[in-house]
Amino acid sequence: MASEKDDIAARPANNLAPIDLAAEPDFHLGDLVVRPSIRSVLIDGKEERIEPRVMQVLVALAGAGGETVSRDALVSRCWSGVTVGDDAIARAIAKVRKLGGFGGGAHFVVDTVPRVGFRLQRQPGAAPLPRTEASQPGAVRAPDAPQTRYMLLAAAAAIAAFIVGLGVFLVLKREPAEHGAGRVLVTPFTATDADPVSERVARNLTAAALRRMEGFAIADHTINEPSPRADFKVNGAVTRGNDEVIVSAQIFDSMTGLVLWSGKFEQPLDRVNGVEEQVAITLSATLRCALDEWARNDGAMPPSALSLVLQTCEGLVLQTRDALEPARELRRAYPNLTGANTLLALAAATSTFQIEHSTSRLAELRELTRRAASDALKEDPSDAKAITSLAFIADTRLEREQKLREALRINPDLPPALANYIGLLRDVGRVKEAQELGARAIRMSDPRLNSSTPHVVFLSAILNDEESENEAIRKYDEIYPGAAEKLRWTVAVWWRDPALAVVQLPRLAESLQDKSGVACFEIVLAKLAADEQLNALPTECEGLPNHWKVRLLARIGD
Repeated sequence: MASEKDDIAARPANNLAPIDLAAEPDFHLGDLVVRPSIRSVLIDGKEERIEPRVMQVLVALAGAGGETVSRDALVSRCWSGVTVGDDAIARAIAKVRKLGGFGGGAHFVVDTVPRVGFRLQRQPGAAPLPRTEASQPGAVRAPDAPQTRYMLLAAAAAIAAFIVGLGVFLVLKREPAEHGAGRVLVTPFTATDADPVSERVARNLTAAALRRMEGFAIADHTINEPSPRADFKVNGAVTRGNDEVIVSAQIFDSMTGLVLWSGKFEQPLDRVNGVEEQVAITLSATLRCALDEWARNDGAMPPSALSLVLQTCEGLVLQTRDALEPARELRRAYPNLTGANTLLALAAATSTFQIEHSTSRLAELRELTRRAASDALKEDPSDAKAITSLAFIADTRLEREQKLREALRINPDLPPALANYIGLLRDVGRVKEAQELGARAIRMSDPRLNSSTPHVVFLSAILNDEESENEAIRKYDEIYPGAAEKLRWTVAVWWRDPALAVVQLPRLAESLQDKSGVACFEIVLAKLAADEQLNALPTECEGLPNHWKVRLLARIGD
């Protein structure tokens, strides 16, 4: 059996040089083919796209040849030396450990060495996979799904490369008259087993997708007849796992039959209610963003370009850094595509929101935003999205507001500009304006504006507008079942009159998974209701997260 050093050159376990994924060679871990440069692992035709940070951690551990890698070395190599908390390291390690069982195998384990670091070891009996044509860079393979905040597990990482490999897309530019006006055919999601939960989720998901895509989606209820004409098709399947429900979804190009995007969503059985809405919202929001760009190009967009647009849009909708890499590739491969510079500007600007960036990295992202936005505005001076990206990196609130207002004058319903302006108005204390704009945003029923709904709840609470507050809570609970009581809890302990909040707390606490801080809130609010002076938080509050301690200290006037 080959050793780990046959698959990846062993490096000093505590090498401190930052890992550049683009420069890392492919290697094997047991039966896995690991491809750092495109952030994927491959086995038996199955591919999973890996977050950049997780791939860096995997490379660092695998490159140590079975030796222990210290926490300091991991931070230096994978976080460029920026100070990060233990929870960030733990999350990355947990995701690397999950890859050890990818594809149903047992490829490697990651051991924790107490007070030292971590060590990756290949599982006994796991032999390296011979390099075949299918495991070589550029080979055709079946892509899987990207990660999202809702446990989106794997993405269309190689779909664009897959289409390029076919060598057919360059001549597949549709004339505007040939397409179906951006329509999306939603075929029924199917349950892959006879499980009643899977069948219910599949049935509800089809309905949710059509509802969330209202205005551009059409249903496919045909059996032996041609399907309605559309440019794109959405379908998927639902499977019951051991203790979870797994939903897979795909977006196809109707003309070529090529998969443009695929996603895989996993939800624990005890929290399965609402998974249909979450998947439908991700699909709808991603498609709305991509179809905006498709329409700007009059439908004359190669499938490989649209695949990159979909990946970028998914990252923008979910506000992850996953948007930046496909946006870079889109502009590199299609520099003359209308909107390529705009998407890159938005992706770079959104990336600046990540808190762990070093000062130099933040400066690079801001400069990239300025250059891409400038190029976009040379093409179209009224590009509202490009103007919005400049608002995101504005040096002052005044400049930020000026840019946002300029963008909204051009497009009053632009989701990123609306959402950001609501936050700006809230931050500067213009509560009524923020609430009114937020209420208009959630009435639009655009899934890209769902993040504005909690803001409307809290702003309405500040204004004692219970009608608007309850309406916003109801809308949010439709999207995320069970969220209503959590929102009401936050409103009660932070904004409600203490005498009223004390009465509400016992019932609202029932919705909390972690009830360790309930006693703290009850004591503080009871004393405030009785007009008792509090000079500090009681000992029952010691275990609260710092952000809640700050809120309570503010509430007691400290």
